[in-house]
Amino acid sequence: MTFHNASLVSDNLDIWTTATEQKSGGRGGRRRVDLYGIQRLRPLIVDLAVRGKLTSQQPGDQPAILALAKLAKARQSKIESGQARKPKALEPLPLDLPPLPEGWAWTQLGTIAEINPLNSAADKLDASFVPMALISTRIDGAHGAEIRKWGEIRKGFTQFAEGDIGLAKITPCFENGKAAIFENLINGIGAGTTELHVARPWSADVNRRYLLLTMKTTSYLKNGEAKMTGTAGQKPPHQSLL
Repeated sequence: MTFHNASLVSDNLDIWTTATEQKSGGRGGRRRVDLYGIQRLRPLIVDLAVRGKLTSQQPGDQPAILALAKLAKARQSKIESGQARKPKALEPLPLDLPPLPEGWAWTQLGTIAEINPLNSAADKLDASFVPMALISTRIDGAHGAEIRKWGEIRKGFTQFAEGDIGLAKITPCFENGKAAIFENLINGIGAGTTELHVARPWSADVNRRYLLLTMKTTSYLKNGEAKMTGTAGQKPPHQSLL
């Protein structure tokens, strides 16, 4: 692994050099060793990776501004054809965002995906039902599902479809990184816990795995936690920085 920024080492020196911590406790007054270095190092690596700081950039990759323009056209086309609802207005991006590699750009989830979309299907159709308990905190976004009739779950639950990305919107599930890419859904549709935000990228050009990893980074979760509102601690999804 090659680091192209020396500050990555100096800024996180405690992680690179400290893997254990002595803690009191245990029988006979013995001190317990807490192996916390690995637990802190893993999320840091993911955070740096999605920011493009672990490898050199490919000169042939198109600039992000072109990809965003393409997504804007796809979004407009779906809205005009009635396939999607007009999204909420977004706040301007902050001016003090960290620098990104050349060709990259900051954006918001509400710019690249439809938030909380709806499905259209017959009530008698089998579909997947995903309660929060079946959404894991794993980095691969694994989830389980139950089989229900669409008519039983289309009201009173959060809807999603094959390839949509679900993110917990309530504490502590959000801070724990409960997020999933919904896959292998019965008949391609599903519904589940109301404590979930769903993002449906405007086109297949969006790398869903990359988007999922971004949602599980420490920086994303801390940013979202700071913007939670209400007694239940819900996070506004469309303003999320990516």
